[in-house]
Amino acid sequence: ENDDSLWVSLSFLRVFRALDALNQIESTGVLDMVSDFRRALMFLVLRTMCMIVVLAGIVFTLEVLGELPTITEEAISTGMGDISFMSILYFSISTISTVGYGDFSPSTLPSRMFVCLEIVVGVIFFSVETTNIMELKNLLNTGKGSYRLRAHRNHVLVIGGGVSNAGEVLTALLKELYGDQEHFDPGWPDAVMLCPSEADRSLKSHLKTMHAEKRRHVWYFVGSPMVTTDLDRVCLQEAKMVYVIADVSARDKRQEDGFNLLRALSVRKHSPHV
Repeated sequence: ENDDSLWVSLSFLRVFRALDALNQIESTGVLDMVSDFRRALMFLVLRTMCMIVVLAGIVFTLEVLGELPTITEEAISTGMGDISFMSILYFSISTISTVGYGDFSPSTLPSRMFVCLEIVVGVIFFSVETTNIMELKNLLNTGKGSYRLRAHRNHVLVIGGGVSNAGEVLTALLKELYGDQEHFDPGWPDAVMLCPSEADRSLKSHLKTMHAEKRRHVWYFVGSPMVTTDLDRVCLQEAKMVYVIADVSARDKRQEDGFNLLRALSVRKHSPHV
């Protein structure tokens, strides 16, 4: 006796567990040494794979179930073949989206309806994700991004007129924080710099000469210590210490001291416990 019973499984939805697993791994601090841009790419690849698996599973399920008895599709014979409104709609969306045609195409009405939605969702998904990735890269390159707290790692904030260039005070501070040894020290904090202007060539060159392990702990952001939103971007509330360093090459020493005093007062007002 033949068993014609049909079982429909939604086990393909388990793919979302991969996203939960990656979030749990990130919470342990294992990904702290991965840059924000690479981390975003990892999540993009994983989200893309999840979307593909889920969409493929739904189309497969609809094809296995076959036509719905309550929905009928009347085909008309033309020079293009036997066509219906749904088949032409599927053809039009495939053509506009430049998806193209393969050896396999949906044969049932429900699956064709879903594939039309799948194509639109796919185009929107990749457009949005690509835009987000490019915006993140631009923010990181221009210092307009935000500092992300790392598990099991402290950070110190460095502000003042001497931040934008590799002056004696800043280079001495970095040497004090990370020492002369090249091997990784788990006790190293992140040095988060905040300055109204972008880093000049001398600072960029100095950072390139630093050991890779040390360089991963140095972050530079464009912003003002006088602005609350900028202080929030660098997580001032969670900082273990704040260094206010002066620009020793400034022409007007008194003005430089006055600006640094205002920066220190702003930090003190925003976060008195630091």
